[in-house]
Amino acid sequence: MSVWDAGNESIDRAKVPEDKKVQLLATGRDVVADGFGNEGTGGHSHWVYPWKNGTTYGFLVTAMRDTVKKTTIYTGYIYLPEMKQWKLLASFKAPMDGGYLKNLYSFVENFSGENGQLQREALYRNQWVQLEDGKWQELTTAIFSTDATGRAGDRIDYGAGESDGQFYLWNGGFQPANVKMGDRFTRPPLQAKPSILVNNHIDSNWQAQQDKATILTAIQQQSIDTTGSKEGIYYTLLEKGTGAPVDVSDTVQVFYKGYFLASGAIFDQSGATPASFPLRRLIKGWQIGVPLGNVGSKVRIIIPSGLAYGIRNRSAKIAPNSILVFEIQVVGVRKQGG
Repeated sequence: MSVWDAGNESIDRAKVPEDKKVQLLATGRDVVADGFGNEGTGGHSHWVYPWKNGTTYGFLVTAMRDTVKKTTIYTGYIYLPEMKQWKLLASFKAPMDGGYLKNLYSFVENFSGENGQLQREALYRNQWVQLEDGKWQELTTAIFSTDATGRAGDRIDYGAGESDGQFYLWNGGFQPANVKMGDRFTRPPLQAKPSILVNNHIDSNWQAQQDKATILTAIQQQSIDTTGSKEGIYYTLLEKGTGAPVDVSDTVQVFYKGYFLASGAIFDQSGATPASFPLRRLIKGWQIGVPLGNVGSKVRIIIPSGLAYGIRNRSAKIAPNSILVFEIQVVGVRKQGG
């Protein structure tokens, strides 16, 4: 997976200002990530994996945009059929962006001319995009294009088309082209909408195990205490409230302090007046932990990264996959519709 820096530098990434550089947020286990240059600059990742010819693999790219900060977080996954799960490749934050995915394309390429007698072919089926309103739309039309090598006529052994309900691309093998620039192809719709659980993949499960071990070690070493656990979070009821019960559908008025389990450093806290939040809009750990007490209660919750911000950067203060601790005192609630 590769994401390009902002700006016009095409060769040397060292010349790109920091505020224009793509920021690596997270990688999957054993995935290698670095910067690149000479074809634009940016961040890229790769994972060594034993592909099997004739096996179908799924790919997913998500785009989470921030229109205020003009950034977009691009995250790539691969579906491993032998494990029946998605695997995280990498997540990058692109500056000066703030948009969704556009100009989608797939390609095959051969960087080594010495094996040009070998033909490479890829088959593509069941392509979908999720729209801004959450609805899925199947892609059934494709337009053929080439890179500069094909446009210059340096290689003319390439092809594309539709066969047996799927698109195909090929190059190499010293065969005459069967397609020209701009040719359009259509495949029949499969109507097999994808089922994707991007928050429950191989690497998130592994991270959850690591987080749990870290939290339990901290408890055993008495660096933090706990009354119990619920749905993955650990909690201690510091003060018992006598007011109304708290529901996840409520808007809550709270005093709070958030700090890192690892260092104890505070990253956020309320001011002299309580903060007000619709609970459903907050991280999952709050939705689980805050209703543990009534109005007037004070609770400490330890939230593993998967129930906090995961690989997302809430701010520059919170690194990806951080285990967070919150001390929260509920001083009031507003019921839904109230």
